[in-house]
Amino acid sequence: MKTNTLLRAASALTIAAVFTACGDSANSPTDAGVSASVAAATTLDVATVSGDATQEDVETFKVNRGAFGLATIDFERFGRWESCPYDATASRFICVDKVRGPFTATRSYAYLDAAGAGQSAYSTTTTAAANFKWSVSGTITRERWSGSMSRNRDITLSGLLGTNSTVTINGTGTRETQRTRFLRDSAGPNGLTRDYNLEASVAIANVITPAIRMPDAWPVSGTITRNYTVTRTDATNGTTTTTRNSVVTFNGTQFVDLVVNGKAFTLDLATGKVTAKVAAG
Repeated sequence: MKTNTLLRAASALTIAAVFTACGDSANSPTDAGVSASVAAATTLDVATVSGDATQEDVETFKVNRGAFGLATIDFERFGRWESCPYDATASRFICVDKVRGPFTATRSYAYLDAAGAGQSAYSTTTTAAANFKWSVSGTITRERWSGSMSRNRDITLSGLLGTNSTVTINGTGTRETQRTRFLRDSAGPNGLTRDYNLEASVAIANVITPAIRMPDAWPVSGTITRNYTVTRTDATNGTTTTTRNSVVTFNGTQFVDLVVNGKAFTLDLATGKVTAKVAAG
């Protein structure tokens, strides 16, 4: 997926923890033309965006459970699940666009038998997997950052047959773009307003969640990886372009590890908020 967001934010993370914690210097990325502290500040901002996107991923997983007759709740960017008409030509259920606040979601889905053939209805005895395609666009407004974003996902949920206690989610995002502005922090390398254009590809790999017949819970394991091209503009450093790699690893709880170019953070899946881990030293 490629991400283009206009972000506004001096993130809520403690700058001192990011730039002065023992051992951080060894993991700090180096970006051509800027200081190590500015590069670390960029990493912090990218982590903030990645955390928001991952929260949205998890909400998508939860909403998709409605395709199997389960009741769902309303989320910030998605309303609760609604069934859609079947298109025999496409072998998919095609949904009308849904607007929720500043967000517009487009989706379709398909039920698949064990041979991968499309089905016109979900069957507890013959449906082996389901594929979901989502596109979401809109504007994000947080305390110290805001922006416009466009994200898509192509997700397949497998393991529906039999008595499995879990199902597996794999997928990609081929277009995730975001234009974002972060407001100035009180001091340090992020003590100025900075604008970002971000584009990312996304890989959702072997994310394990409870089986459809079981109560929903946080993903047990698996990863979501984002590879970003990051263009940052600020009044001091001008415009620079670099890259960042973001990996979220699920562990069955609300709080998971997020690592951006070697820098460790904790992500709250319920809120999307990211906190820098302070290295011992």
